[in-house]
Amino acid sequence: MIKSKKLILKLGIGGKVEWSNIVTRKILKYRMANAFAVIDQLKIPAFGAISTDAIGIGVPLLTSSNKSINENFFGKDAPIFATNNTVDIHLNLNTILNKNFNHIEYMSNSNIWYDHYLSSEVAFQKRLQTYEALLSK
Repeated sequence: MIKSKKLILKLGIGGKVEWSNIVTRKILKYRMANAFAVIDQLKIPAFGAISTDAIGIGVPLLTSSNKSINENFFGKDAPIFATNNTVDIHLNLNTILNKNFNHIEYMSNSNIWYDHYLSSEVAFQKRLQTYEALLSK
């Protein structure tokens, strides 16, 4: 967390970042819905619960990403801000904070992608296919 705080200060956005203690998922979703962006998992290119919740809510998500893995698993890359290094973080935050960034369009695209690729039925079928493929090797 110390490295994260130093990076936030280096990027000059310390006043825009909220640090909090552990909260329930319900409270976290509420806070994400009222945030200008969510930053999650900057080392592992995978979607966890926070990333999928952010996509479903439609808040801009900065996370480590591997486009080819996402396209292979989901069929289409997620509407996220791929953030694999500090330069990406800076560029992506500048994009989101730009007055020309269309938050409504981003939210709409994010909600559509979530509904199409992360519904419980779709998620179940993808996981089943993945396990079947792993077991057949």
